[in-house]
Amino acid sequence: MPRSPSNFSRALYRCLLLLHPPSFKSPFANEMLWIFDEASEREGALALLADALTSLARQWIVRCALQKLSLGEPALSPWTNSSQELFAWERIASPSTSLPVPRMLQGTLVSFTFLAFLSLLALHAGNAATVRNLSVSATDSCSAPRHVRRTLPPDTSDLALGGENSQSRFILAAAESGGANNADPDPRDTTVVTDLVTPKPAVSPPPPQLSTAQYDNARTGANLNERILTPSNVNAAQFGKLFTLKVDGDVYAQPLYLQAIDVPGKGKHNVLFVATENDSVYAFDADSPSATPLWHINFANSSNGVTPVPERDTDCFFIVPQVGVTSTPAIDLKTGTLYVLARTKESKGLLHAAVFKQRLHALAITTGAEKFGGPVEIQASVKGTGSGHAAGQIPFDPQRENPRAALLLANATVYLAWGSSCDVGPYHGWLMAYDAQTLAQKSVFNTSPDASDSAIWQGDAGPAADKDGNIFVVTGNGEFDAATNGRDFGDSVLKLSSQGQTLKLLDYFTPSNQVQLNERDNDLGSSGPVLLPDQPGAHSHVLVTAGKEGKIYVIDRDHLGKFQPGDDPHAIQTIAASHGAFGAMAYWNQNVFFIGSEKPLEDFTVDHGQLKLKATGNDRFLDSGATPVISANGSKDAIVWAASSKNWNEPPGRPVILYAYDAADVTHQLYTTEQNSQRDRPGTALRFAMPSIVNGKLYLGTKGEVDVYGLLPH
Repeated sequence: MPRSPSNFSRALYRCLLLLHPPSFKSPFANEMLWIFDEASEREGALALLADALTSLARQWIVRCALQKLSLGEPALSPWTNSSQELFAWERIASPSTSLPVPRMLQGTLVSFTFLAFLSLLALHAGNAATVRNLSVSATDSCSAPRHVRRTLPPDTSDLALGGENSQSRFILAAAESGGANNADPDPRDTTVVTDLVTPKPAVSPPPPQLSTAQYDNARTGANLNERILTPSNVNAAQFGKLFTLKVDGDVYAQPLYLQAIDVPGKGKHNVLFVATENDSVYAFDADSPSATPLWHINFANSSNGVTPVPERDTDCFFIVPQVGVTSTPAIDLKTGTLYVLARTKESKGLLHAAVFKQRLHALAITTGAEKFGGPVEIQASVKGTGSGHAAGQIPFDPQRENPRAALLLANATVYLAWGSSCDVGPYHGWLMAYDAQTLAQKSVFNTSPDASDSAIWQGDAGPAADKDGNIFVVTGNGEFDAATNGRDFGDSVLKLSSQGQTLKLLDYFTPSNQVQLNERDNDLGSSGPVLLPDQPGAHSHVLVTAGKEGKIYVIDRDHLGKFQPGDDPHAIQTIAASHGAFGAMAYWNQNVFFIGSEKPLEDFTVDHGQLKLKATGNDRFLDSGATPVISANGSKDAIVWAASSKNWNEPPGRPVILYAYDAADVTHQLYTTEQNSQRDRPGTALRFAMPSIVNGKLYLGTKGEVDVYGLLPH
């Protein structure tokens, strides 16, 4: 299992870099050392040391061969027996002196001796059967001296790699109008591009994009590709509201963003995708205040009796006055497809009862046209004796089931989740899988087939997926009997896997006080899961979540532990952090950021899979807390953003307050929209709204509009 690099292995790697020719060492040594620090946990220090040894031998062999061809055989200097001149430091460092062939052979012999030794060590530890080359992803380095892309399994989506930020994936521009731009690399390309004599110039950084909720399938909430907004320029003097995009309904879904899309007849644009509760999807020019969208579609058709679902038909006042598209869509970059889940009420005259429908739409990102024969109506049933059953079957109820959790695209599959509207029954938690190319339903999982409730809503955060394609969801209050061979999973973290036509439950975690959580309506599932990158120590794969009780749970996602009585002995760690939690935490650079109910922003450092409170901000949020979002340029210039919305029972009308904090010191508030409220105040707040920060701008969905922020013109 990969571990953090030791001081010895790092020092050895640095020495190997210093042995390289000056023309290679000068521009690339520091950068390759940074790559070692970033990649050693994933790749293993032994593999990277072996790679450096191979590179060292290769660089000197090729250099000397070229010298021999171009200049002729150089005069041999005397062979020294002095151990102090084993590597001829002065001669290697001097560009005016060529390396003699004996020195070359000597260095090669030493290099390959070390290589063989390290290979034996790796085999003995069971870490590798062969020495691997260093693989550098776009998130590891934007200017690596050599570029390697590893093949993804053919059944794995570009977005299925939960441990990687989605910014590392390329965008298939103009997928509907002629294919991808030739300048964009194919993430499935296995070609190794390397120049052994003169390294190629630094590669271009990956394009800015936001194609799924919270930036990636690990749901870290971090954009690691933000190079414009920094802690030094996000302040009331330089940063503020630029314009507002008016739309036809409330915007609960997080706006998505793709760069350089060729829109037929309108040219190339950076595109912002906005979904509304009026069953609309808009594609706006992300940089223009123009009220005219690039395209706009609406799934309702009032002339045919098709409308969004009115508030009165949900018996719930949380989303008013109508419900259409609530969950954040997902974009498939390979096919240029935007997946949207929409609700409608359909009437066919006074003599016919209205029916309620939910449909999965697959839209072309360039035009909004339906794809793959879509849309497809959501229908399902499972065997069970729970609430709403008929003849031993639990049917999916499109009127009662409320999709709030974001869509997940992984394993070439679109995953959809449902909960309730204000706990109005009968309802159950549902997770369904649809083929991303055919829209055929692949599998269905019900969280309470012999009971009721156990919603998957997660404060609008999305289900998570790890790099192996395992799916993680968190359920709300409901009966739990799995510990006694039942099938009901109230207040639990579930780990599932798509296996053929089934969603198989692999493992689960249920708090020891689940009975009390259910009795007090303290949903564990009021927050979504966040998967941390690999950690050193006994628990490499860590998941963090929190619930209405206000407790943070740190659990091992390889061994969730099921249910154990006592005080959560099966958790790595629990922290009583607040009065409640909604949405999700965010992760950046070994820090977890959390905003609980009626609490300020808290920054926890991650050490061997455990959290330790590092700092606390100074602004108290309302009872809904907030889901923090990170913008950063890799491991620097990080900002924590958060939108304070409204209390749960507060009438509409309170404006959003947007906050920005220095992620390195959250006690340092960089900016708030109230500093210049006349210029910057956003629209009316909606609970659980998450801002989108990408390419120098921030997009915030509010009631009937999207407010756009960025650096102010001079």
